[in-house]
Amino acid sequence: MVVNLENDNPVTASAARSLAAIKLGKTPYLRALPDFGNGLMAGDERFNAQAVKDMFAYAWNIAHVKDAEIVHGQRKTASLAELFGIAKASGYRGYFSMESESGLDPIVDTKHLLEQSLALL
Repeated sequence: MVVNLENDNPVTASAARSLAAIKLGKTPYLRALPDFGNGLMAGDERFNAQAVKDMFAYAWNIAHVKDAEIVHGQRKTASLAELFGIAKASGYRGYFSMESESGLDPIVDTKHLLEQSLALL
């Protein structure tokens, strides 16, 4: 059994806080679940990319792919090319799960994410 901690809240489950818990646990069964867009909730695209990079250092089997997040009613975006580059550089070999939170039609958005992901893998 593996427990994955996701950076899915800018306060209670930020990348920094999730990684601190993983380091404190000192076990291979507590891992990171990087989300390609959740860092946008607390910062800009640079902040998000750094959070994803930090999380991939402790990722093992799952990551969430998305290129947009709605924050305070505004759509913020991230570069899938950059984020897949971070995943590749980390040596990550797990699954990628598509996650539509862009404010667009989820079927259209998921198709877009799949197409982009396959092109970038």
